[in-house]
Amino acid sequence: MKKIIIALVAFLLVQTAVCYYLVHKSERKIVYADAIKLFDGYKLKTDMEQASQGTLKKLKVSLDSATAFYKVNPANAEAQRLVMEKQQQLNNTYAEVNKEINQKVWERLNPVIHEFGKAKNIDIMIGANGMGTVLYASDHWDVTDDLIKYVNENYEKGN
Repeated sequence: MKKIIIALVAFLLVQTAVCYYLVHKSERKIVYADAIKLFDGYKLKTDMEQASQGTLKKLKVSLDSATAFYKVNPANAEAQRLVMEKQQQLNNTYAEVNKEINQKVWERLNPVIHEFGKAKNIDIMIGANGMGTVLYASDHWDVTDDLIKYVNENYEKGN
């Protein structure tokens, strides 16, 4: 009789542990967000790109002028050098602008993403980027649109 009671208690303990695990496992919230869509949808990025357009446009006009001069004077070594210099200047400025935008956007996004996760009681948020980070997930777990809305509301408030 004692062995039966011990076996019954052990069985109940295992059942309780399994039930506890299943209940608490289902409480964990794991979601993902499309990092590229988030980055592209963030208003700070758009605003910074628009602000940089003036500088890039001036450099493009300068390059176009140098290119037109070179086309008229193809044998002129100075014209060729000027085109190469203007092209390099445009490429360098474009790269610097993109690097600055990327850095500033992610510096601002990361703390807001953290706040979003806390506010939504998310345990883990995975960043999907279309390059294999998340190979498949149901749309049910995709919080990208909600996250874009949240970060843009924070940006418009000055945060």
